[in-house]
Amino acid sequence: MSKISFNIDKRQVQEGEYVTVSWNCESPDMVTLTVVDGVKSVHQLGDSGSKTVPATGNADKMVLTLRASIGGKTEEKSASVRVRRKVVKAERVNSTPYGKREKTSSPLDFSKVKNWWRRTSDKYKAAWSYMPENKKLAMKILGMMLALMILTGFWPKLISIGLLLIIGYLGWIVLRR
Repeated sequence: MSKISFNIDKRQVQEGEYVTVSWNCESPDMVTLTVVDGVKSVHQLGDSGSKTVPATGNADKMVLTLRASIGGKTEEKSASVRVRRKVVKAERVNSTPYGKREKTSSPLDFSKVKNWWRRTSDKYKAAWSYMPENKKLAMKILGMMLALMILTGFWPKLISIGLLLIIGYLGWIVLRR
């Protein structure tokens, strides 16, 4: 026959609400209540009484376990409570409904694009001026081969003309030196 009684007032709560635990033990040496809701906490209790425990919402389920040591033996009883989390609703920003934009004159500021293009091209021109000649030649040939690959994807007959142009360019480089 059990020497402890253990009850909870709710089996399901909303996050932030409280669960009331009540218990009664016959001559215990020690009574503890362990609450596991994503985090474990242990509370020392008296022989009998009640305690309110908040549902933090750290987990979807809160497990409450009462342990009593009586005459060298440990008895325990457990109960679980389902915790529903609060739903936060989205608010409007600048009073514009979700999914709709306010009309603007232009989605792209062309002055910013121009400035970006100017800065980027200046950086590449500076890098090109410091590059050794053999690397410049390799970059030019790679660029021509890439252009040839792209063009022959659309017009396969251009491959022979493209290869002749690359060979002609390389021959001109050899004869020039």
